[in-house]
Amino acid sequence: MTITSRDVTGSPLAVSVAVTSGDTASIVGGLIRTALAFNQYIAAQFLVSGSGANVVLTKHIAAANDTTLNIAIA
Repeated sequence: MTITSRDVTGSPLAVSVAVTSGDTASIVGGLIRTALAFNQYIAAQFLVSGSGANVVLTKHIAAANDTTLNIAIA
C-alpha cells in the first residue's frame, strides 16, 4: 500500500502488508493497522486505530485538514 500525506517524512511511503487468500476484511484491516502503527514515519504523525476492516489515522497534534492524506491499497 502507499500512504501519502504532506506531514509524513518520505511521502509517498510504500508499506508492505502480507495477506493470504483466506484473510477476511477484518483480518486485513488489523494487518494494515499494525503495519501503519509500527512505521516510524506514520506513527510520528498519527495515532492508528479502527476496528474490523476500518483504519483510522488521527493526528497527534490538531492541525488543518490534510487534503493530501490518502491510503492506496493495490
